[in-house]
Amino acid sequence: MTENKSHNEFIRDKAVEIGHICMFEYWIVSKPGYLADELPRLKKTVSKETYEYFKSICGGYNGYVLFPKRPVRETGYHGILTYVPVHGGITYAEEDELGMVYGFDTSHHNSQDLPIKKPKWIKHQCAVMLNGIAVAAEVEKNYLRCKTNNGKAKHIEKVLAVNPEDEGNFGLNINMLAGRL
Repeated sequence: MTENKSHNEFIRDKAVEIGHICMFEYWIVSKPGYLADELPRLKKTVSKETYEYFKSICGGYNGYVLFPKRPVRETGYHGILTYVPVHGGITYAEEDELGMVYGFDTSHHNSQDLPIKKPKWIKHQCAVMLNGIAVAAEVEKNYLRCKTNNGKAKHIEKVLAVNPEDEGNFGLNINMLAGRL
């Protein structure tokens, strides 16, 4: 990354596809190549199952959506954004002169079972993320006012309804295990 480029600009420059969903720009970016470079070393140091997993996710893509400004109070991807039903949950949030960028990656326990190497699927996940963030922005004020988990759950359900087929993302699963939902 050069000194005069923001992290978001650096990621955008690496995009293999840039397009629009409604008025929002999305980026499809190849995962870093360092993982493929590490495969020979990994083969000697990890179990066969772990090696096969890393091999299967090489060459996949990550997805990003650019918002002109931050749509929610949360500065990262926690709070109500934890429940956005994109694959693996939102794993990137960065605000700079380009705007607010949210992203997800495809390096999760079940990623190898999904079409992570197909830009059409990544674009669909970008749309899911965009819609989930839009709904989260609509319900965030009421979500934050709730004093009980049951109260918060009503607002969380609206965010989750964006993609009812989703099996849940990592953040959601952790919160459920921790008793926060």
